[in-house]
Amino acid sequence: MRSRGKNLSDGNLPFFAAGISAVIHPSNPLVPTIHFNYRYFEVEDGKETQWWFGGGTDLTPYYLNSADAVHFHRTLKDACDKHDNSYYPRFKKWCDDYFNIPHRGERRGVGGIFFDDLDSPNQTACFEFVKDCANAVIPSYIPLGVTVIRKMELNREHFRAIIYYNFQRQLSQQESLAELLSVFGNEAPHQSTISRWYGEFKRGRFRDISLQNTRK
Repeated sequence: MRSRGKNLSDGNLPFFAAGISAVIHPSNPLVPTIHFNYRYFEVEDGKETQWWFGGGTDLTPYYLNSADAVHFHRTLKDACDKHDNSYYPRFKKWCDDYFNIPHRGERRGVGGIFFDDLDSPNQTACFEFVKDCANAVIPSYIPLGVTVIRKMELNREHFRAIIYYNFQRQLSQQESLAELLSVFGNEAPHQSTISRWYGEFKRGRFRDISLQNTRK
């Protein structure tokens, strides 16, 4: 709101907000995490009402399947192109920049789209665009999980990639083990294996190919 010349400290500033937001964290790490958020704001200053839309959808694979990333982005692009061919490249870059992690030299996941302060060409057109983006979430995501369930099973390297992700999140060995046991039970790696992997990670010996491929 300050970017629009409004300062809440100046006094009463009536506003209205509505939105929908969700994050899906599958128990199978071969299925990516998806996050989406779409929102609408109104602010009144006693003379006029200012409004705008914002939001986006992004995908975070733990073990990258390139075909999944292509399908995800193609579905979002189709939703954007129905309204303005410039939307997808603009909002994709915005998402890439938004989820940039400078100290790691990488971006979170494979990106998606993100936008804010959308108030043109008019309220109705903006609302239709946001609805199409929201309606694209399920078609962009569900086939990814179906592919995994039908064609893939967890193996040692998958677990190693999961542990590396936990290492990056600064989870302890005990926290990683507890997390895996709660989801996979006896299929989880032994504590000694996790301890050995943590030692390798600390020495910088592990950079999983699938994780490298998620970088831009």
